Amino acid sequence: MSIRKVKTAVVGCGMISSIYIRNLSRMFSVIDLAAVCNIHKEAAEARAKEFGIAKAMSIDELEADPEIELAVNLTPAGAHYDIIRRMLLAGKHVYTEKMFTTDLEKSRELVALAAEKGLYLGVAPDTVLGAGIQTARYLIDMDMIGEITYVQVSINRNQALSDRLHAEFTAANQGRRAKVLFESTMKGGKMFGYTENYLRVERPYDKALIGKIVELTV
Repeated sequence: MSIRKVKTAVVGCGMISSIYIRNLSRMFSVIDLAAVCNIHKEAAEARAKEFGIAKAMSIDELEADPEIELAVNLTPAGAHYDIIRRMLLAGKHVYTEKMFTTDLEKSRELVALAAEKGLYLGVAPDTVLGAGIQTARYLIDMDMIGEITYVQVSINRNQALSDRLHAEFTAANQGRRAKVLFESTMKGGKMFGYTENYLRVERPYDKALIGKIVELTV
């Protein structure tokens, strides 16, 4: 049975747009990524060329295009209310990056507007609901890693600083990282987790093999 694809446009062509465009193009058979849009149209044109997207549009052009059914909003939070409202009034479904808006009452207004027009309105979940942190929560809740005696958390949006700190941490612990982070009967096993926001397990975990973690870095 064939699936009717939803003609979609990405609004906002900043840093995060690359992963959205790549995933929307490759991972969702129901999506037809037909356009990219940015307040500065040249940025949209650059993204369209990079990923082979048919149309690069301004906000006004997107708003007026009757073919686009879904707008994926990746603009800064301060612009969310205006962009979402314009897209809803134009009859388009909206999926927006977090946060929804910067004002609770404006958020309620948009929810009511979407309901009034019979449109879908979705917001990206916070990172804590993502696969990495939920995996860590599952390991803890299921008592698969024993008693945690130390946790270090680093959440930082300064990518240059994150890269430098990661390099310094790696250099300081080179050759003893698994021993410091991990006590285990699993030969060669390593669990570590500095990728800015995500816990990563190098091998499939098993309660009988993992043993006791003495330091868990997230």
